[in-house]
Amino acid sequence: MRQWSAPIALSRFKDHEVPECSGVYVLLQSETDPACVLLIAPAKNLREAYTRELHETKENRPVPGKGFVYFRAAHAAQEADEFLGEYKNRRGERPLYNSGF
Repeated sequence: MRQWSAPIALSRFKDHEVPECSGVYVLLQSETDPACVLLIAPAKNLREAYTRELHETKENRPVPGKGFVYFRAAHAAQEADEFLGEYKNRRGERPLYNSGF
């Protein structure tokens, strides 16, 4: 069973709240609305993924991420694929940055 973190604002002052372990993360358009999903991705190191998202440019991410949630997973890539499939089945589409465009 997945144990999700609380939403964390993308801020250089919050990186210590993200563990240095593998897992799956969700980039949110709003830190207060977990339904505004921009990206679902695996990470070998969640803190490094958080830091990378924090420094993304507007050229790469025209709609900026403002929140980050995660769950720990030993097999992050497999778990991310499964969760992405579940998301698509529920919502009818993939998140913006998982769309392939």
